[in-house]
Amino acid sequence: MCDNYTEFQIATYGSLIVQITFYFGTAIPGFLFQFMDFMKNYKVQKNKQHTLAEQWECLRRVAVAKSCIYLPLIMALFYAVKYLGLSVPYTYETMPAWYSILPRMLFCLICEDTWHFWAHRMLHHPKLYWIHKLHHQFNVPFGLAAEYAHPLETIILGVGFFIPLPFVCNHLFIFWAWLAVRMLQTIEVHSGFYFPYFNPLYLLPGYGGVRFHDFHHSYFNANFASTFMWWDWLCGTSQPFYTHEEKRKAAEKKEKAL
Repeated sequence: MCDNYTEFQIATYGSLIVQITFYFGTAIPGFLFQFMDFMKNYKVQKNKQHTLAEQWECLRRVAVAKSCIYLPLIMALFYAVKYLGLSVPYTYETMPAWYSILPRMLFCLICEDTWHFWAHRMLHHPKLYWIHKLHHQFNVPFGLAAEYAHPLETIILGVGFFIPLPFVCNHLFIFWAWLAVRMLQTIEVHSGFYFPYFNPLYLLPGYGGVRFHDFHHSYFNANFASTFMWWDWLCGTSQPFYTHEEKRKAAEKKEKAL
């Protein structure tokens, strides 16, 4: 890439390609699952699904956002880094070892999750909810709706993505890796399908996952964090979820006994 493209092209268009690839590459399987009868057993909100017309409208708006919001932000980031005199290597020779990337991704998830909890909770305040209301239009989440949001919400919550980067990003590949992880994580929790055995993120202590975030879309005032359950547990905003899960598990146990 370095031999054939400029740094601007690699940083901007390359980053957009990474985002689109992991966003739609992760969301499309979830879209197809709704047409497969055997997958219905893994659906969190069983027998509930938004219409294809609603899903198409969601896809249209997300595509517009990718072009009109995300690409300009990526371009602005490139020039901001240059203006601040920061140097981010691009070459293959300077790429960090894969095993050094894993703890950095964990650090990024923790930082983003902290920002997301407090900013997301703020957006549920009655005076600010008009910003966040658009995202809650889909109370039965599906992957494509993960970034269906008001432009202001995209910017406010998006700040959390950039907070950890000055501490860990010493190569463009780190930025791409974090971008890919974040896309995979947000699509997964919005997918509406629960099968943790195929997702290594469930190995992380305190990972919320699909059921945790799906409950937020149906209950609204609980489970504000994006990735982990720690902040919600500390602030008591996950208690309705735990109560719901106890009832759900008891009902499933009773049904199996019958």
